[in-house]
Amino acid sequence: MVSGKSPFKRDHMAATLNAILKEEPESLVSSNPAVSFDLERIITRMLDKEREFRYQTAADLRASLRRMQRGIDSDITASANRISSTQPAPAKNDANRWWRSAAFALAMISIFLLISWLFFPRGDGKNHFSVWQNAQVVKVTDQKGLEYFPSLSPDGKSIIYASDLRGNFDIYLQRTGTKKTINLTEDSPGRDTEAVFSPDGARIAFRSSRNGGGIFLMKETGESVKQLSNFGYNPTWSSDGKEIACVEDDVVILAGRRRFPSRLWAITVETGQARVISESDAIQPNWSPNGKRIAYTSGEPEKRGIWTMRSDGKDAKPVRPKFHRSIRQRQFAINMPPRFVSL
Repeated sequence: MVSGKSPFKRDHMAATLNAILKEEPESLVSSNPAVSFDLERIITRMLDKEREFRYQTAADLRASLRRMQRGIDSDITASANRISSTQPAPAKNDANRWWRSAAFALAMISIFLLISWLFFPRGDGKNHFSVWQNAQVVKVTDQKGLEYFPSLSPDGKSIIYASDLRGNFDIYLQRTGTKKTINLTEDSPGRDTEAVFSPDGARIAFRSSRNGGGIFLMKETGESVKQLSNFGYNPTWSSDGKEIACVEDDVVILAGRRRFPSRLWAITVETGQARVISESDAIQPNWSPNGKRIAYTSGEPEKRGIWTMRSDGKDAKPVRPKFHRSIRQRQFAINMPPRFVSL
């Protein structure tokens, strides 16, 4: 309002968001030479990219505006005293009116920025918005039967999922952009589900009911199948591919809970040695791309919702507010497995 134009306005929404996140605004003096140094300093501080450098409270901003206004009033009074014999009285009123308008505009800007600071998410300064600006939804499969547990390969060229197309759940591989599928577990009489690619895309971890049930490994082509453990559901790889995290309960809906609490485990891929990460209830785990934390859903009454914790089981933190205690909301919480996104 002071400069007469938006500081980050661009031709397209993506460019505008990119400017908000990355670019510095044009100097106010270049748009309005009448802007004082104090006024530009205040507005520049409100637009600072670093949150801690901006005004932390509306009271702080008000104090700066009042100091500026006090200086303006002193200057105007001194000037009026010096040129009272030649300067018409309305000029002072016009000046005061202009500065009052500017102060009001700043107050409105501060309220907007304060609301944005309180209610809108704050990221790491990277332009995550434009990544999804032109996202499209594409139907990948169109076969009969149920299809669960999709996993995209690291290079984005393949997708695996579980399907009961032939009456028994098997794991299918399909190249992106094609409709041709390959049944990777066709020879297995067991129920094979919950498949997930390794970080390098060379191997697949999955849950199978064969040999008493557990976590199994195989190559991307379905060859060299071996049993890694005799327990576990929802396997997820560590970022270095050395461990697989899993849980003790297989959950699709809340009514399907069979084991409570469900502990979170980590299994060493090379040796099959297992360690307990957490004794607290955890289902539907997912390891972060940087390997530092594991996201999971908790069904504990006081901790229901999505959480993350370090891979050593410490520093558990909620990432969603508590859900309302209705059956629909509780089922909604269980039906939403957490997934990290790498941008």
